[in-house]
Amino acid sequence: MGRSAGRAADRADRLPVRGGVRLHPAPGDPALAGLAGGRAGSPLPGFLNPDKFKIGFAHDASDEDAAFLRDSQVPINMSAFSTPLTNAAWRDKPSWAVIATEDKAFDKAMLRHMAECINANITYVTASHAAYATQPAVVADAINRAAQGALSVAHA
Repeated sequence: MGRSAGRAADRADRLPVRGGVRLHPAPGDPALAGLAGGRAGSPLPGFLNPDKFKIGFAHDASDEDAAFLRDSQVPINMSAFSTPLTNAAWRDKPSWAVIATEDKAFDKAMLRHMAECINANITYVTASHAAYATQPAVVADAINRAAQGALSVAHA
């Protein structure tokens, strides 16, 4: 996908900054390339590019599973990226993060930086962005550890 440096910079400039880090897709983000477009040529925003969905979002899923994920996607609520927080829970509550080391949808350095900034307990998993579907046991284990950790803090 040929993008000029000018186009990449322009695109990144439209994305918000959180915690001093500009949120941006991974370099060469094939699935997110169609984010501003829509499903099957529709102008609806918030859908990942259906033609490039598997390679950019779920490259480690079977063709059948990637097709299901692609076809069942709902639009991303784009306002979530620009709505200011009034009270970030991570400031006074423990946090956890699962970072997929083969994620092509978001820059791993950005994800790691954000997780480290909130002092999250980080689980790394060799998976695409769709780790919840391709590595469900690892993700479920991280959720279980987070729930147990949150309970222990609540009862302390």
